[in-house]
Amino acid sequence: MVHPVKLALATLSLCAVAATATDLRPVVGQNELDGVVQAELRFSDGVDAVARYEPPAAWRYAGSPARLTLTPDWTNTASATITRLPAESAESIPASPEERLVWAKARAPREAEDVAFVSAPPGEMQIDGIEPKVATYRYTLIGRNIRVTVYLLDRKKEQLQFTVTSNDSEHGPVLLKFRRSLFTLNWGPQSGG
Repeated sequence: MVHPVKLALATLSLCAVAATATDLRPVVGQNELDGVVQAELRFSDGVDAVARYEPPAAWRYAGSPARLTLTPDWTNTASATITRLPAESAESIPASPEERLVWAKARAPREAEDVAFVSAPPGEMQIDGIEPKVATYRYTLIGRNIRVTVYLLDRKKEQLQFTVTSNDSEHGPVLLKFRRSLFTLNWGPQSGG
């Protein structure tokens, strides 16, 4: 039997860890810049901090504590997700071609065919002052050519994974709209807006 004090301490420790992780359930707010008011999503990031994000225009969103899903209104074959992983579960993008193919196959649906790792370009962008790792892979599923781009953003307490999935033919425009929105993602104090 676990001693009640040890159980209470363990519970408090788990609550403290959970309280400091970015909670991806969005709260709708507004941001005003030079007289222009725009909708923004806010996420709790601990007791005194909040993450602010302006999703792409005409994209729907839904969130849970560990995942935000965004889908563009103009197509039903694309989506983007922001997923939170604890730092100890963080992923990395392999260096060797063989390991990259294994990585891509592990991420693709089990039924996917012709899985291929496409690229891992460096220095593409920064999110809140941090340069994420990025990789793109593709596969065929039920006759559709799918392309996926993944950004891995390592923060002290967690890793945020940004994943864009779409038909290969529309991946460029979908990725561009989502990437532009990531420039608005930043962390700061609770006050404001």
